[in-house]
Amino acid sequence: MKILVTGAPGTGKTTLVEYAIGHGADNFLDTDKLKGLCEWRSYETGNVLGSVEDTEPQGGESWYKTCGWYWIKSRMNEITTQVDDPIICGSADNVMEFYNYFDKVVLLYKSREDLVSNLLQPGREQPNGKSPEHHERILLWQEKLLSTLKPYSPLIIEDNNIETVFNKVSAITAKV
Repeated sequence: MKILVTGAPGTGKTTLVEYAIGHGADNFLDTDKLKGLCEWRSYETGNVLGSVEDTEPQGGESWYKTCGWYWIKSRMNEITTQVDDPIICGSADNVMEFYNYFDKVVLLYKSREDLVSNLLQPGREQPNGKSPEHHERILLWQEKLLSTLKPYSPLIIEDNNIETVFNKVSAITAKV
């Protein structure tokens, strides 16, 4: 069974993978760390600007207004066939194109208060989400994910307790 766990930045996807791996679940994969999966593209032209591994965002938060993070389909196909029962955790500007790749889609969803709090955590590695303007864009993205997922009957998890989130996601494979 292939599962996609998606959500806006700050909803806990990376934290979920770290927790899962710490508890022996090596089938949880963080798309941010999968070599060759993610690339930057210009919103205006669609041109590829480079791989995420090799291209550093330029210009601070303005980068995120003009450039998007995209998954490469051929690489996602490789990843989802190389791992038994993969649980892919991540999001991209083209995540909607991948819903059909998975047997089940899970959306990590946060209240405004929890999402902003998570984005402002001092130890957070991701650079995006530090300004109020970017918080608003992320909240809009979260609502877009919710609306585009409805036809796929996603499991929506609204919980900030990582153990609870892990147990709910893990339970999906146990039911099969």
